[in-house]
Amino acid sequence: MEKTAVVVGGCGFIGLHLVEGLVERGYKVQVLDRVGPPKGSPEGVEFTRVGLTEAFTGRRRFLEADYVFHLAALVGVDRSVKSPRETFGSNVQGLISVLEACKGYDRVKKVVFASSAAVYGPEHSPYSWSKHLGEDICEYYRRYLGIPVACLRFFNVYGPRQDSESQYSAVVAKFLRNALEGHPLVVHGTGSQSRDFIYVKDVVEATIESAEGKSPSILDVGTGVETSVSELAYLVKRVVGQDLEIVYSSPREGDLQESRASISGLQELGFRPRYSLEEGLKETWEWLVRQ
Repeated sequence: MEKTAVVVGGCGFIGLHLVEGLVERGYKVQVLDRVGPPKGSPEGVEFTRVGLTEAFTGRRRFLEADYVFHLAALVGVDRSVKSPRETFGSNVQGLISVLEACKGYDRVKKVVFASSAAVYGPEHSPYSWSKHLGEDICEYYRRYLGIPVACLRFFNVYGPRQDSESQYSAVVAKFLRNALEGHPLVVHGTGSQSRDFIYVKDVVEATIESAEGKSPSILDVGTGVETSVSELAYLVKRVVGQDLEIVYSSPREGDLQESRASISGLQELGFRPRYSLEEGLKETWEWLVRQ
């Protein structure tokens, strides 16, 4: 019997990579997203335009799904600090709509919720709070309403197609875009803040494995390796082969100082990241140069 999946937010950076990974594994995939199909989307995927808080309009689609992946969210720490109401409204209510749409349908084997490493640390932003609350909501629906849910705390995901134009873009995308244009690499703060950078193809594998396997209700998705932002800047210089200037600026409000995944849960599923940071950067850089 053909396996089926619904990806809410399947037109985004991670979402579209996940859709491609599911198709490669033989899944029939349906995408719910507020935007239309991106250029180069896989053939045979059904796309439906729907807002974050309107997943009920796709309720009938959940009847046919083995797995539901909820990746739709308003992202970005600095963005959430400026727009807390919008962040909570979309990220929390959107998740509840998806879980309500899955309620009572026995075919749904698991709902996978994209949480974030932003839930860690003493400093919290509306974005991290919305993800933390999302995990609590998932636990309620799992424990009291019988919906199997896995919450994946994505660490710093990077790779091809990541938006580098937005002010909310991740640091890898910004560094590589600046390198392409010959601009300095801008580091916020001292550069000593560390991150766990994981390549998007590894994230896709971990996400599918967590759905199909007997995963715990909460999983860190990262490499288990810390890299400082300054170290990343120098690694980018080496990968692109350019002597780029590194400029230090004021720190971002709400930023974490340290971030590293505990990947024991993923290891129990038999998952190991395949890409080193340098390998992932090279693939991403090669993709960017071809555009």
